[in-house]
Amino acid sequence: MKTSFLPALLILFKVTIALGQDFDLKVKWGQEFKTPRSTLNDVVGHDATGFYAVHNRFRAFGKVEYSLQHFDKSMNPGQVADLDIESGKRSGKITNLLHLKGKLLLFYSLDDAKAKVNSLFMDEIDKQTLQPKGMAKKIGEIDYAGKSKRNRGSFQYRVSRDSSKILLLYSLPYTEGQ
Repeated sequence: MKTSFLPALLILFKVTIALGQDFDLKVKWGQEFKTPRSTLNDVVGHDATGFYAVHNRFRAFGKVEYSLQHFDKSMNPGQVADLDIESGKRSGKITNLLHLKGKLLLFYSLDDAKAKVNSLFMDEIDKQTLQPKGMAKKIGEIDYAGKSKRNRGSFQYRVSRDSSKILLLYSLPYTEGQ
Protein backbone atom coordinates (compact mmCIF):
# COMPACT_ATOMS: atom_id res chain seq x y z
CA MET A 1 0.00 0.00 0.00
CA LYS A 2 2.85 2.39 0.85
CA THR A 3 4.55 1.72 -2.48
CA SER A 4 1.43 2.56 -4.53
CA PHE A 5 0.83 5.79 -2.58
CA LEU A 6 4.13 7.44 -3.57
CA PRO A 7 3.74 6.99 -7.39
CA ALA A 8 0.13 8.21 -7.19
CA LEU A 9 1.27 11.30 -5.30
CA LEU A 10 4.00 12.00 -7.87
CA ILE A 11 1.54 11.64 -10.76
CA LEU A 12 -0.89 14.00 -9.04
CA PHE A 13 1.90 16.52 -8.48
CA LYS A 14 2.96 16.43 -12.16
CA VAL A 15 -0.65 16.81 -13.37
CA THR A 16 -1.11 19.80 -11.08
CA ILE A 17 1.99 21.47 -12.48
CA ALA A 18 1.00 20.68 -16.08
CA LEU A 19 -2.51 22.09 -15.65
CA GLY A 20 -1.41 25.17 -13.71
CA GLN A 21 -2.31 28.49 -15.25
CA ASP A 22 0.33 30.90 -16.41
CA PHE A 23 -0.59 34.45 -15.42
CA ASP A 24 0.91 37.25 -17.45
CA LEU A 25 0.93 39.94 -14.78
CA LYS A 26 2.36 43.37 -15.33
CA VAL A 27 3.28 45.45 -12.31
CA LYS A 28 3.58 49.21 -12.51
CA TRP A 29 5.28 51.00 -9.64
CA GLY A 30 4.39 54.55 -8.72
CA GLN A 31 5.92 57.04 -6.34
CA GLU A 32 6.42 56.22 -2.69
CA PHE A 33 3.21 56.88 -0.81
CA LYS A 34 3.87 59.56 1.82
CA THR A 35 0.92 60.71 3.87
CA PRO A 36 1.51 61.52 7.52
CA ARG A 37 -0.59 59.60 10.04
CA SER A 38 -2.63 58.01 7.29
CA THR A 39 -2.98 54.49 5.95
CA LEU A 40 -4.28 53.26 2.64
CA ASN A 41 -7.51 51.48 3.51
CA ASP A 42 -8.84 50.27 0.18
CA VAL A 43 -8.64 50.68 -3.56
CA VAL A 44 -12.29 51.34 -4.32
CA GLY A 45 -12.31 51.05 -8.10
CA HIS A 46 -10.90 52.22 -11.40
CA ASP A 47 -12.04 53.80 -14.64
CA ALA A 48 -10.43 55.19 -17.80
CA THR A 49 -8.80 58.06 -15.86
CA GLY A 50 -7.12 55.99 -13.13
CA PHE A 51 -8.16 54.54 -9.79
CA TYR A 52 -9.72 55.69 -6.52
CA ALA A 53 -8.37 54.91 -3.06
CA VAL A 54 -9.61 55.53 0.49
CA HIS A 55 -7.27 56.67 3.27
CA ASN A 56 -7.87 56.37 7.02
CA ARG A 57 -6.61 58.97 9.44
CA PHE A 58 -6.78 57.98 13.09
CA ARG A 59 -7.62 60.73 15.56
CA ALA A 60 -7.95 60.96 19.33
CA PHE A 61 -10.48 58.80 21.19
CA GLY A 62 -10.64 56.20 18.42
CA LYS A 63 -12.16 58.51 15.82
CA VAL A 64 -11.37 57.63 12.20
CA GLU A 65 -11.57 60.16 9.38
CA TYR A 66 -11.70 59.16 5.72
CA SER A 67 -10.46 60.80 2.57
CA LEU A 68 -10.84 59.77 -1.06
CA GLN A 69 -7.97 60.18 -3.51
CA HIS A 70 -7.69 59.76 -7.26
CA PHE A 71 -4.52 58.39 -8.86
CA ASP A 72 -3.93 58.66 -12.62
CA LYS A 73 -2.91 55.75 -14.85
CA SER A 74 0.78 56.47 -14.19
CA MET A 75 0.18 56.05 -10.43
CA ASN A 76 0.64 59.78 -9.78
CA PRO A 77 -1.45 61.02 -6.85
CA GLY A 78 -4.17 63.44 -7.83
CA GLN A 79 -7.02 65.17 -6.11
CA VAL A 80 -7.80 64.38 -2.45
CA ALA A 81 -11.08 65.10 -0.67
CA ASP A 82 -12.06 64.58 2.95
CA LEU A 83 -15.30 62.65 3.35
CA ASP A 84 -17.16 64.34 6.18
CA ILE A 85 -20.80 63.40 6.61
CA GLU A 86 -22.88 65.73 8.74
CA SER A 87 -26.60 66.19 9.17
CA GLY A 88 -27.40 68.99 11.57
CA LYS A 89 -25.48 68.29 14.77
CA ARG A 90 -25.06 64.61 13.95
CA SER A 91 -22.03 63.28 12.13
CA GLY A 92 -22.31 60.19 9.98
CA LYS A 93 -20.19 57.07 10.04
CA ILE A 94 -18.91 55.93 6.65
CA THR A 95 -19.60 52.24 6.32
CA ASN A 96 -18.56 51.51 2.74
CA LEU A 97 -17.46 53.03 -0.56
CA LEU A 98 -18.02 51.06 -3.77
CA HIS A 99 -17.33 51.56 -7.47
CA LEU A 100 -20.26 49.97 -9.24
CA LYS A 101 -21.38 50.35 -12.87
CA GLY A 102 -19.09 53.34 -13.38
CA LYS A 103 -20.32 55.19 -10.28
CA LEU A 104 -18.71 55.78 -6.90
CA LEU A 105 -21.28 55.01 -4.21
CA LEU A 106 -20.90 56.14 -0.60
CA PHE A 107 -22.76 54.29 2.16
CA TYR A 108 -22.99 55.91 5.58
CA SER A 109 -25.07 55.60 8.71
CA LEU A 110 -26.56 58.30 10.92
CA ASP A 111 -27.55 57.53 14.47
CA ASP A 112 -30.51 59.36 15.99
CA ALA A 113 -29.97 58.85 19.73
CA LYS A 114 -33.30 60.46 20.71
CA ALA A 115 -35.43 58.30 18.41
CA LYS A 116 -33.09 55.30 18.92
CA VAL A 117 -32.85 54.70 15.16
CA ASN A 118 -29.73 53.87 13.15
CA SER A 119 -30.32 54.83 9.49
CA LEU A 120 -28.31 53.83 6.42
CA PHE A 121 -27.96 56.22 3.49
CA MET A 122 -26.43 56.00 0.02
CA ASP A 123 -25.10 58.92 -2.02
CA GLU A 124 -23.17 59.10 -5.27
CA ILE A 125 -19.69 60.66 -5.30
CA ASP A 126 -18.93 63.23 -8.00
CA LYS A 127 -15.75 61.97 -9.70
CA GLN A 128 -14.57 65.53 -10.48
CA THR A 129 -14.79 66.93 -6.92
CA LEU A 130 -14.65 63.60 -5.02
CA GLN A 131 -17.47 64.90 -2.82
CA PRO A 132 -20.97 63.45 -2.27
CA LYS A 133 -23.51 64.88 -4.70
CA GLY A 134 -25.92 65.64 -1.86
CA MET A 135 -28.73 63.45 -3.19
CA ALA A 136 -28.65 60.87 -0.41
CA LYS A 137 -31.28 58.13 -0.30
CA LYS A 138 -32.29 56.39 2.91
CA ILE A 139 -32.03 52.67 2.20
CA GLY A 140 -32.22 51.06 5.62
CA GLU A 141 -33.16 51.60 9.22
CA ILE A 142 -32.62 49.73 12.47
CA ASP A 143 -34.76 50.55 15.49
CA TYR A 144 -32.80 49.91 18.68
CA ALA A 145 -35.33 51.22 21.20
CA GLY A 146 -34.80 49.60 24.58
CA LYS A 147 -31.15 48.87 23.81
CA SER A 148 -28.01 50.77 24.75
CA LYS A 149 -26.30 53.17 22.35
CA ARG A 150 -23.50 50.66 21.81
CA ASN A 151 -26.06 48.03 20.81
CA ARG A 152 -27.60 49.69 17.76
CA GLY A 153 -27.15 46.98 15.14
CA SER A 154 -24.92 47.09 12.07
CA PHE A 155 -25.03 47.07 8.28
CA GLN A 156 -22.99 44.77 6.02
CA TYR A 157 -22.54 44.47 2.26
CA ARG A 158 -21.77 41.85 -0.33
CA VAL A 159 -21.14 42.56 -4.01
CA SER A 160 -21.96 39.95 -6.65
CA ARG A 161 -19.04 38.37 -8.49
CA ASP A 162 -19.90 40.24 -11.68
CA SER A 163 -20.26 43.52 -9.73
CA SER A 164 -23.80 44.10 -10.96
CA LYS A 165 -25.67 43.77 -7.66
CA ILE A 166 -25.26 44.65 -3.99
CA LEU A 167 -26.67 42.59 -1.16
CA LEU A 168 -27.38 44.65 1.95
CA LEU A 169 -27.45 42.80 5.25
CA TYR A 170 -28.18 44.14 8.67
CA SER A 171 -27.75 42.71 12.14
CA LEU A 172 -30.39 43.63 14.66
CA PRO A 173 -29.37 44.66 18.16
CA TYR A 174 -28.84 41.63 20.34
CA THR A 175 -30.78 40.90 23.50
CA GLU A 176 -29.29 39.78 26.77
CA GLY A 177 -28.22 36.12 26.69
CA GLN A 178 -27.76 35.91 22.90
